[in-house]
Amino acid sequence: MGDIATRRKALFWLLLGGFLALAVLPSIVLVESLTQYVRFISGWNPGVLRQTHIRSVPHRGRSGDPEMTLIFVDFTIRISDAKTVAVAGDFSEWKPVPMVKPKNGDKWEIQIPLPAGKHQYLFQVDGAWFLDPSAKATGRHGDQITSIKEVKP
Repeated sequence: MGDIATRRKALFWLLLGGFLALAVLPSIVLVESLTQYVRFISGWNPGVLRQTHIRSVPHRGRSGDPEMTLIFVDFTIRISDAKTVAVAGDFSEWKPVPMVKPKNGDKWEIQIPLPAGKHQYLFQVDGAWFLDPSAKATGRHGDQITSIKEVKP
């Protein structure tokens, strides 16, 4: 009789442990989901790279090598009546990269990480290509005259 009582106690504790495990696991998932929701609502996300705080990022190769460091470069243009503005250059293989405009402004802007050196680029405004009016130098890409931005380490 003692053998049956021992088996029933063992079965009881095994079932109780299984039940508690099944009850606790969803609670842990729920708490993690709730934490992510609160971070979303409050606007705090630890996984977002805030470019305003980081001016350069190590890039391929040894750290400390100035040619292997990416520097966040600002591209801006003032156009008030444009619907879409993009920047394209040798850094994007001449594929347009969309720029953003604040709601109540006429300045379109974007930050792009670039290695040190000279980079050719153009602005695309509503499908038409334009030079940067604030560029200090120009160059050529095929038959097209381009703006040049020099990025220093």
